[in-house]
Amino acid sequence: MLKKFFAIESLLLAVLVQFSFAAWNGSAQKPQRVVVNDTSYYEITSPEELIGYLDSILPFTNDIYNENAYLKNDIVFGEDTSKLCTKVWKRVGAGNFLSKFDGRGHTIYGLNATNSLFVRIGQSAGEVSNLNIANSSFGSDTAYATGAVADFAHTLIQNVNVYNTDVRAMGYAGGIVGDVIWYSEEKGAHILNSNVVGGSVHASVYVGGIVGYMLGTVKNCSNSARVYTFNYDSLMITPENARYAGGIAGYISSRDSRTIENSVNHGNIEVDETANAVYVGGIAGRVEGGVNNVENDGSVLVKQFSPVTSAVQMMPSKGYSYVGGVLGYLGGYRSDDSTFNLVNRGHISVDENSVVANVRVYVGGAVGYVDRLGVSNLSNLGAVEAKGRGPYLAMSVGGVVGEGKANFRTDQYSRFMNWGDVSAEGTYETYAGGVFGFLRDGQSEQSSLRESFNYGDVTGTVADTVSMVYYLVAGGIVGYDDGCMVSDVYNRGSVKALGTLPDTRSYVGGIFGIQRYGTYYVKNGYSAADSLQGDVVGGVAGYLLDGGIPVNAYFDASLIDSNGVGLDYYERPMPDFAKTTAELKTAEMAALLNTENGTVENRNLWVFRGDYPVFFFDTLVVTDSIPSGDSTVVTDSIPSGDSTVVTDSIPSGDSTVVTDSLSDNPDDPPLALPKLAAHMMQVEVSARTILVKGLAERQPVMLFDMHGRMVKSVRFHGTAVNLTVPMAGRYIVRSGRNSRLVNVR
Repeated sequence: MLKKFFAIESLLLAVLVQFSFAAWNGSAQKPQRVVVNDTSYYEITSPEELIGYLDSILPFTNDIYNENAYLKNDIVFGEDTSKLCTKVWKRVGAGNFLSKFDGRGHTIYGLNATNSLFVRIGQSAGEVSNLNIANSSFGSDTAYATGAVADFAHTLIQNVNVYNTDVRAMGYAGGIVGDVIWYSEEKGAHILNSNVVGGSVHASVYVGGIVGYMLGTVKNCSNSARVYTFNYDSLMITPENARYAGGIAGYISSRDSRTIENSVNHGNIEVDETANAVYVGGIAGRVEGGVNNVENDGSVLVKQFSPVTSAVQMMPSKGYSYVGGVLGYLGGYRSDDSTFNLVNRGHISVDENSVVANVRVYVGGAVGYVDRLGVSNLSNLGAVEAKGRGPYLAMSVGGVVGEGKANFRTDQYSRFMNWGDVSAEGTYETYAGGVFGFLRDGQSEQSSLRESFNYGDVTGTVADTVSMVYYLVAGGIVGYDDGCMVSDVYNRGSVKALGTLPDTRSYVGGIFGIQRYGTYYVKNGYSAADSLQGDVVGGVAGYLLDGGIPVNAYFDASLIDSNGVGLDYYERPMPDFAKTTAELKTAEMAALLNTENGTVENRNLWVFRGDYPVFFFDTLVVTDSIPSGDSTVVTDSIPSGDSTVVTDSIPSGDSTVVTDSLSDNPDDPPLALPKLAAHMMQVEVSARTILVKGLAERQPVMLFDMHGRMVKSVRFHGTAVNLTVPMAGRYIVRSGRNSRLVNVR
């Protein structure tokens, strides 16, 4: 399932070989018509002909049919392929493009434009494909919507690559399209197999590396451009004075059950705004629908000031921040809007400064806020830091999800995995957790959260200068659990609540800080936190506020001196939750967890590897020896078809020239990759064991099956690792920006 971006994701920045040309002088010329396979096209061979086609042939009409065109060769506007043209193009034609524009794999270089190539593409027809754009500039800070290809689109855009290009707009900006709207159930609106490499994309409201605002789907796309916002009073566009920013999309929703699939972001996302609401994510700021197989390794950096009023009109005294390493906000309309396989490796930093009386901040390593969707296989490996100042500010910060709303669904959240440290510094309400900061509204006898773990340290803090605090809560798995069943979890990080609280106490637990509602509880898990610090501390739960008594749950009493439950509202007698390190690090403990203390058959979920029991899919520490003897070497799996093929590992030394496979003209200047020293990942197979070699030190490795489900996640010391698979079949091994397709027989 993970296709084209495996081949393109190792491309950090296209450095283009320089060939001298006469720079475009601002003139236009009508291109010739030719007939290809009984279809009429305009054949474009020069900058003058491209401008002539865009300004003269595309007229001032609503609908433009039968004006198909293709590029015969590369089009160079500047003095050479690396230069931006000094002449600025301002569009004349403004119709609705319902024809086909085929770049045929050629590149437009150095176009300096105050607008996109097209105003609007599609509805009943229209398509742009197989086009490269490099070293160019589109839009302005006063343009309403801008993309390299189009301001607005309602159709299919595919195989478009944008290199080292700046795109900007006041309202909607995307590296490829500013605003995309699904026109009909039959046609749909899609961006497929497209990439933005280097450069920047910025706007004041909706901004994304691929698209700013989209009602449709994005598949097999990647971005490494810097994505950022600039301050502008956005009430003219969004009444709530909101900002949306993401590495792939600022905002995206779909009538289909999927919005974004098989896509990756490498660029930093930066928001520094005066706004009443921000939605920011490494992949998307706000999503309504399912998201599958996406990854972010860019930093997500947010500074927000929530004002009481706008320059245009009085605003309600509320403010919101939704920030995630992958998605800022995730919601949906249908029961099949499931989301799975989200990975974040980027650093997340949020700084909220507010004068608004009521501000909510949701920050997660993978997702800031999840609303009522089934979600599985979320991984975070980046540090999560959030700081907030202001009256009555409430902050939920989690290693995987800031806050989740289960909404009575069973088995809603599963296999949430965190390795990053979590830090939340707030004022009035502060909730910090290794997996969830706050988990609410499960109210089902089945588990709302299951098969999840945390290795990161969790710290919640209030400043000593704060005069009024309602809650400061920290938990190894969940900060505050409000009515949710949780099963099969473990925590290996320290948990702390720091600061002086004037009128209340802080609550800290190895698994929960606080759990509420007596029908719901945690079962089958443990905490091996080496430090718990706060006013009220429990090895399993800090405070059972009408919460159910934990079942088959334990903590390592050799590491901390604490009761299993710090405080119980009803002062009930508690079972013994304490175990020594020696007792926990046994096969017997794994069996106790697998059988739910002898009440069910062995579930084979927990395994013992000589340390604390872990899940079979958690291979954080791997000490397997590298096998000797012959083995099968597995080569890269790069899809065939119309795509630019880039080798997966680039050796150090002179630049490696990679020619564009779409171009049919040998005289076109090739693309060249910069010098870089890359780790050359090698994969070998012996029986049911996959040997992965040539890795960066401590570089995580993930193994997926062909349904896109994560089988294992490995983090280790060294440059080689063994992965044992459960059965024969095809698997995908990923580490950093390297990937391999593996056949195990």
